[in-house]
Amino acid sequence: MLGLLYTSRKKLYRPSFEQNSSTEPDRLFTRIKMEYRGHDQKVLKSYTTFLKAVCKHLELDVVSVMVFPYAWWIQNTLRAKFAKKKNQLHYETRTHIRQFTIQNITGSTASTFLEYIQRNIPEGIAMKVTYDELAALPPTIQSKIHSLQPSDNSIPTKTANATEKEKFAIQEKGDL
Repeated sequence: MLGLLYTSRKKLYRPSFEQNSSTEPDRLFTRIKMEYRGHDQKVLKSYTTFLKAVCKHLELDVVSVMVFPYAWWIQNTLRAKFAKKKNQLHYETRTHIRQFTIQNITGSTASTFLEYIQRNIPEGIAMKVTYDELAALPPTIQSKIHSLQPSDNSIPTKTANATEKEKFAIQEKGDL
């Protein structure tokens, strides 16, 4: 029995943590915005303090925490199709919105941070994440830019001579 158990463990996949020199460079994000919404204002406030604590531990730059006015939804309906107007129901929801922004973060830190905060999101809160990423230009655009740049021979090595008025203005500034 132990031999079978040992062989089944042997077949398990074990990820390799060795660094390859041919790996691609880490992604860079200039800004990550997290907008989260919920119906309970105290839960949102608690989650905001949690986000601040996580950013402090990971040494991330918190740019802003914005609190937007709540979105108010009201719906009046009749209790039944055949009911009179006096038998109405009143439904109302208030959705509170907050936005948390961090800046200058690498891709590996961003993925770790986002996975951690999204796994610990409270019940009843929805989150939307948008980010701005720094990226190199594609090779097709780079080749067009290089073809549009002037060659070294066409670039003037001297600046244009100053006119008499400009020389006079320079001398007056020197006299002051």
